[in-house]
Amino acid sequence: MHSANATLPIDASDEEISEILSAETDDYTASLVSGYQCLVLGIRRALAEDTLYDDMMLGMSNALEKEIRVQLQRCGSVYTSDQSTQLHAIWRVDQALDTDRSALFQSWMDTMQKKFIDSDTGLLHSMISIDPDRIDSPARATSVAWSIIFLEDIFPEFAKQQYHALRKDRVCRVASLAAIAEFPQLNIIDFGDMDSGPMLMGISPAATGFTLYPHKRYGTQMDYTRAYRIFELFGLPKIDETGKYYRMGNGMGDAILLYSKLTQPF
Repeated sequence: MHSANATLPIDASDEEISEILSAETDDYTASLVSGYQCLVLGIRRALAEDTLYDDMMLGMSNALEKEIRVQLQRCGSVYTSDQSTQLHAIWRVDQALDTDRSALFQSWMDTMQKKFIDSDTGLLHSMISIDPDRIDSPARATSVAWSIIFLEDIFPEFAKQQYHALRKDRVCRVASLAAIAEFPQLNIIDFGDMDSGPMLMGISPAATGFTLYPHKRYGTQMDYTRAYRIFELFGLPKIDETGKYYRMGNGMGDAILLYSKLTQPF
């Protein structure tokens, strides 16, 4: 990770930030953390419309591209949802700096389509290895839903297809509610893990929350409403002077719910 991330004061001016960044080495490494950092900087660039972090963004995206190309040749137990996030970060840099990584995007998609799409459901497998090729985890709903959000801008038709496959295979409906099962088979004694979060009888609140965006984007208002009721009923919503939040969730969960409210359907 670039050392500037540890030395930038939170209240530094643009001039101070530029001075600090210019004194740093261009030693960028690719990781899940740097992927999110590059993503955040890309979003900031689109909103602030300045060039303050352009060099950092370019260095990060170059490192991410190199790492993904290596992974497409040989890797062990890599999450495709992590790659989706990194690809979106690179796409953000392309949009900001007028670079072109379309060949990388197509190479990734060709590999996934050829080797790592479940033949029965059409869903993208969640954890993979290459050379030797191996599926380390079947399609987990949290991973698929997360990938849909970040791949939409790069592969709109693929993202839409993944949503409809996920909806067909994993949506569980009870009365006026709809939730998402994490795995193909329900397991009532599986209470979740670090990746899926807590689960109840195979139902994943995290996957249900991540799917709210594609429900709104590709589905129907009824799909969205049925799923959102889960959080209204069981998320312990609270409204105070800071706004509305859900006490059973966290900041990321609130952000995902807000993002789903802001998106517009096709």
